[in-house]
Amino acid sequence: MAASRKRKRRKPSLRQRISDYFRRREAIRAEKAKRRYKRKLARRHIKAEVKREKELYKSKIRTEKADHKSNSHSNFKSRLKTSSLNQFLNSLVIFILSYVIVYLVCQITIIFAAALWELDAVLYYFDLSFDDFSPKWSRLNIIFTTFSGPFICLIIGVLLYFWLLNLKLFQGYHRLFLLWLALHCFNRFLGALSSGIMTDEGFGYVINWMYMPIFFKILLALLALFFLAIIGYYNAGRFLETNLKGRKPSRIENLPFLIRKALLPWIAGSIILLLVRIPNNFNYPYETIMIFTMGLLVVPAVFNKNAVPRIWLMKDSIQRKSLHWVYMILLLAFLSFYRIELDRGLHFYVKMHFSVNVTKGK
Repeated sequence: MAASRKRKRRKPSLRQRISDYFRRREAIRAEKAKRRYKRKLARRHIKAEVKREKELYKSKIRTEKADHKSNSHSNFKSRLKTSSLNQFLNSLVIFILSYVIVYLVCQITIIFAAALWELDAVLYYFDLSFDDFSPKWSRLNIIFTTFSGPFICLIIGVLLYFWLLNLKLFQGYHRLFLLWLALHCFNRFLGALSSGIMTDEGFGYVINWMYMPIFFKILLALLALFFLAIIGYYNAGRFLETNLKGRKPSRIENLPFLIRKALLPWIAGSIILLLVRIPNNFNYPYETIMIFTMGLLVVPAVFNKNAVPRIWLMKDSIQRKSLHWVYMILLLAFLSFYRIELDRGLHFYVKMHFSVNVTKGK
């Protein structure tokens, strides 16, 4: 009877438990040191790869210069400068064109949303004007009307960025056009949110009429700016997809390319848009601040040194080395309508009537 009983398991002593604890601590410490060593090796590998690519790039430039030194050394430099200048000008044209298109889409959406309550509007190049003293206004239609435009832009931006830009159908400057459109759409929602909170205009009416405390307003504006910066940082790969070289791009070429295609077009385009909006930059600061919040979608991309294209586009025939005249003509048409026609104001009065007839059968 006593032999058949199972012996009770003895509990480890205090000394044994302490020794086990220190052994576990030592194992965890060793595992952390091992992971740190692996990360250190990975960083060394990346630095060595970048250094190797830099040397290859310099040797390639030296080889190309030596090949053209006999008869066309100056022509090589001039072609290189001309190609970089054309890339910058084409991206600048597409940047301004996409801004005007997204501005019109957002404002026209708000106009049609206001038409549901038979509210008319006047569209200017700097603002969308309503009759603020109309008795038809209510808390519901103020929130719905003001929210409709940025919300539609957010939907369009998500579709462009996460669907169309994942297709290989669009390449070269057509891909760059879709990318600038998507970024302006994101800015119309996130940038408009922070700008509206700061100026109590535009998208800020939604926040005001929801009666949010000032702490949540500030937190919401900071979160919007933070998300813009995150999208901008990981946006570098999208810009690199617009460069069709017929080969795997080198990291050493990323920074000059991002400066030509993203940073400089935003700086020059912002200056041009500010000049176009004179003298209403300070009278209506809502749109002016959004021009600057667009920088959060561009500037962080320049600091992403490890960015690579998500989609490899290996066709070199679509990449234009000259100016893209189709986009230039479209820019002249849209910018003329934006500045000249909308200067006097374009009055919209949309009346919608819905009727439902129900017939009962015998």
